[in-house]
Amino acid sequence: MYSRQYYKKPQRFLIASNLAVRESTVNEDDVFDIYQVLWNSVISQRFFVDARVGVNKIFFPTYLNTTEQTLLDSATNIRTRNFNVGTERWRDRYQANATAQYFVDSFLGARHEFKFGFDHAHAPVENRASRIDDVEPVYSSATGLAQNVTLFATPFFTQTAVDVTALYAQDSFSVKRLTVTAGVRWERLEGYLPEQSSPTSRFFPNLTRSFPERPDVVNWKTAGPRLSAAYDLLGNGKTALKAAVGRYYYVIGAGGGILDGVNPNATYSETYNWNDMNSDRRFQSGEQTGNPVINRVDPTTISIDPNYRRPYTDEFTGGIDHELFPALRLSAIFTHRLERNPQATSNPANPFDTFLTTRPDAGRDGVLGTGDDGVFQFYDRKSTVLNQTYFTNDRSYRQTYNGLEITATKRMSNRWQMLAGYTYARSRVEGLSVNINPNTLINVTGPLAGQNTNFNGQIGDRPHQFKVTGTYVLPFYDIGLAANLNAQSGIPITRQVALAQTVGGVSTVNVEPLGSFRLPSRTVGDLRLFKTQRWGARELEASVDFNNLTNNNVAWDARTLGGTINLRQNGDSTGAINTLPQFASPAQVYGPRNVRFNLAFRF
Repeated sequence: MYSRQYYKKPQRFLIASNLAVRESTVNEDDVFDIYQVLWNSVISQRFFVDARVGVNKIFFPTYLNTTEQTLLDSATNIRTRNFNVGTERWRDRYQANATAQYFVDSFLGARHEFKFGFDHAHAPVENRASRIDDVEPVYSSATGLAQNVTLFATPFFTQTAVDVTALYAQDSFSVKRLTVTAGVRWERLEGYLPEQSSPTSRFFPNLTRSFPERPDVVNWKTAGPRLSAAYDLLGNGKTALKAAVGRYYYVIGAGGGILDGVNPNATYSETYNWNDMNSDRRFQSGEQTGNPVINRVDPTTISIDPNYRRPYTDEFTGGIDHELFPALRLSAIFTHRLERNPQATSNPANPFDTFLTTRPDAGRDGVLGTGDDGVFQFYDRKSTVLNQTYFTNDRSYRQTYNGLEITATKRMSNRWQMLAGYTYARSRVEGLSVNINPNTLINVTGPLAGQNTNFNGQIGDRPHQFKVTGTYVLPFYDIGLAANLNAQSGIPITRQVALAQTVGGVSTVNVEPLGSFRLPSRTVGDLRLFKTQRWGARELEASVDFNNLTNNNVAWDARTLGGTINLRQNGDSTGAINTLPQFASPAQVYGPRNVRFNLAFRF
């Protein structure tokens, strides 16, 4: 089998962000190539084999839109003239696996279905990053003054790779009304840095650009057990009790995390004060002043915990399925999920003071001298900055999810179908104890806040979620109506303050308990009308979608920093400057009502 797909997305980030203008987006132009050879065979009446070899090649570029230097406005965080970096990414995956199944009608009083096999994958990644003039200048529209400029050692041609070899075995056996499935998956995962080099850079021509291979950045051997059971409660096939438990280990990405963190070819930059002498807001060589703040991956200051463990999730589920009447199923499932051992970094030479310093807190309105003022504490840095990085796990960290999901599923019959569900769930974090900056460990116990993301990509704690979707086909002309309603709680956010340390940059501190402010709930309805015309195996479908029927414009993301923010009236670059509280001001709002027309021909 061979497949090639193109994915073109001009002006990426323009819709997803209110902090970009048209020219400061990127053009995404992806190519996906998939090759696969599959072989399966019935060896005997009881023995089956399935084996395959595959290659998945992804070219994922985000090209710059203009030849202008990027420009970042620190007052509004809006970027103009160009995106800051253009990147070409090659993400390949070479994989081979084989699975065998063997059936036994009767052994130890049960029917067995054995499954065993192996899986091996090699996933190399190469990223090529470039910047216009190798710089990123920053100014403030509030003051009209240039602030700083970062000089980069671009281009960077970085490479990482991950190899995963797995062996697995499973037995599914049935005894009367009980079916039990037990299995284990053993894996060896190695993440390493291939031999690599980058071209000579403009600002740093003497910088080392070639690096030897570094094997075994991580080399984990883990075993993940799984066990599940289903029991026919009444013996009529209509009611089943189900339970499952399992451990699931995370596969590190070949293009990020610890591999890029220890890759000396990943980044090098120096940030200076910027004296924009001709006030053109474009950096020219010689306009940098002061001593640089250097950002680099320095192998001599990086170490890895010899007991660095692989992050994982333990999951427990239990529930009941019941067929209320033909085509309608009701289910209730409780899930407990515990995530452990996330990657963490610390600084063994951390020169932060060991005592807390107190400062005034301007409160949620961002203005000192009003009724919501208070004080907060943080750790100051008063000593010389010593940059050492120690990769480890935060072994006391716990992120939990507890949820009850109730679902009704109506299969298509009598011209209609429906899926409805309600979930009550709580996501919570506690025990965070390892970080390079101790200020990130203040006020970090509570509901999962919106600015925090768990291993599975879930953002924020949403206690209530309700969704219903259904389709009805009229008894004439094959005209159909489909509708969807989605309601969910808003995510919690935490107010933060960005503080300049006495020495060495800025720290961000949670000045309220984690998740102490929750955004509004969101309820959105969508509608589709469609008409289908068939000619044998061929089919033409015309449809029209009405998205966000009520034009709900609720904010689903908000700023978390305290203080005030300056905004131009009506977005006019010459308009009056309005000063507003920054905390909880909308950063993203739900997209407006829109109508889309579709036409599909299937043959």
